[in-house]
Amino acid sequence: MPSSPPRSQIVLSDNLEFLAGVPDGAYHLVYIDPPFNTGRPQSRARLRTVADEEGDRIGFGGRTYRTEAGRRRSYDDRYDDYLGFLEPRLREARRVLRGTVPFSCTSTIGRRTTPRCFWIPFSDGNVL
Repeated sequence: MPSSPPRSQIVLSDNLEFLAGVPDGAYHLVYIDPPFNTGRPQSRARLRTVADEEGDRIGFGGRTYRTEAGRRRSYDDRYDDYLGFLEPRLREARRVLRGTVPFSCTSTIGRRTTPRCFWIPFSDGNVL
């Protein structure tokens, strides 16, 4: 990680590994997207559409396309200690921020996660 991070940057990586290499107060906004801890396997498939008069989809201007399945990715979205997984990521996000820490979570995990977020030392009005 450079000593002065770029002004705007989108990074696709493990957020904990990336944040560990970022200097304190380097960013005004950090968005980390951890798993939701749904308690079950999650799977996503990529789709590709190809123009085809006999296709199964209708697009802009009435053009038709066929759908082709792409690569499928899966992961087990279960954590025995989800808050233990989440806490170091929240601490690192706070460390690299020089402003407000926006935090959002689904209602599924919100009631279990939000108390920990306020426990982590977000200083001087940095919690929304």
